[in-house]
Amino acid sequence: MPKLSVIVPTFNRQVLLEKAIKSIQNQDFKDLEIIVSDDNSSDDTKSVVQNLQKDDDRI
Repeated sequence: MPKLSVIVPTFNRQVLLEKAIKSIQNQDFKDLEIIVSDDNSSDDTKSVVQNLQKDDDRI
């Protein structure tokens, strides 16, 4: 179980979401999970998260 959970709420912010998640991924602290809470976005938020998940199982 990770020591830290980072919850990222989002709605139609695919560009900012990717930037935010990459910022979290680049932290020195690695024992964490990233939880994205999407409020039914109508943009490509879901695909952004799915693509990032492919390379990082903490998401």
